[in-house]
Amino acid sequence: MQNDRLATAESLSDDELIARLKALADKEREATTQLAAHLVVLARRVRRTEVIPPTSDLYELQLTMDADTFKKLRLVKELLGDEIPPCDDGAILELALATLLAELEN
Repeated sequence: MQNDRLATAESLSDDELIARLKALADKEREATTQLAAHLVVLARRVRRTEVIPPTSDLYELQLTMDADTFKKLRLVKELLGDEIPPCDDGAILELALATLLAELEN
C-alpha cells in the first residue's frame, strides 16, 4: 500500500506534488481542529458529570502531586476496593486526614 502511494506521488509533476501537499496539509489542519474541538467538548462533558455543585459545606480542591504520591493514591484506591467509590478522592482524603489526626492527637 505504501509502495502504491509512493508510485502515485512519483508520477506527479512538481506543481501537482506541491498542490497535493497543500491539499493534504489543509485536510490535516481541518482534522486536527475538529479533533481538538471534540476533545474539548468531551472533557467538558466528563467534568460536568463528575463535579458536585458547590454548597456551603463543600469545597473544591485542585492539586499537583509527584508520580510517587500519585502511585500511592492509586494503590490506596485499589486496596480500599468497593469501600469508597473509585472517583471519590475527597472520601480518601477525609479518611487519610482522620487517621492522621487521630494519630497526632495520641
